[in-house]
Amino acid sequence: MMKAPYPLRGQQWRDLLSLPVTTTLAPAQSTSATPTAMTKTAKQRQLMKDMLHACLSTDPDLAMNPESSEKAIWRGQAVRPEEVPPTLIARQILWELSELNFRYELHVLDGHLHDESPSETARDVLIARCFPGNSMLLVDVENSDRGLASKDWKERRPYLLALRDIMKTWPGWNFKGQVDPESEQSMIALETIVAGLYTQKFFDTFGRAPSVPRCI
Repeated sequence: MMKAPYPLRGQQWRDLLSLPVTTTLAPAQSTSATPTAMTKTAKQRQLMKDMLHACLSTDPDLAMNPESSEKAIWRGQAVRPEEVPPTLIARQILWELSELNFRYELHVLDGHLHDESPSETARDVLIARCFPGNSMLLVDVENSDRGLASKDWKERRPYLLALRDIMKTWPGWNFKGQVDPESEQSMIALETIVAGLYTQKFFDTFGRAPSVPRCI
């Protein structure tokens, strides 16, 4: 069972993204002076440091240590934090971030909208079918032209039908027409309805535009 990720507020994201690359992560020292001596901005940044420290400390393979001589590796190529990576690598990294955002956003949105009659585990299985490999977490840049972002409607078809089955339990789903999986026109019509309802429901729930499937 996948635990829904904790939604960060806009200011928390800004605090997180404003942290220097060379930030040292360590829990705030517990002293009587700490709560009052820190400015509001410093407190917000320390909260983000504490959050990152808690996340990274749960996995020995993850670290954020500015003194470390180790480099980040992306698909076998070193990526230095002080340098902008080559264009292709930058596109791959941004694609993976966007794809993961879409998957987690779908998971969280479904948690808000579905009728909660199935178990969480069963729901996770249904959501996983919306992606290649039937996995929420298996994200491979080699598959960036597969799934819901594919240019081939037949490639999109099984994932679109899976997403439809998820959204059928959401309030506002009122599509009563018959879907012919062998008809491109029928699948495109369904896709238009699914895309429109998904983006509107996400905006209504979270007050911003959602991440959407895309290819490189």
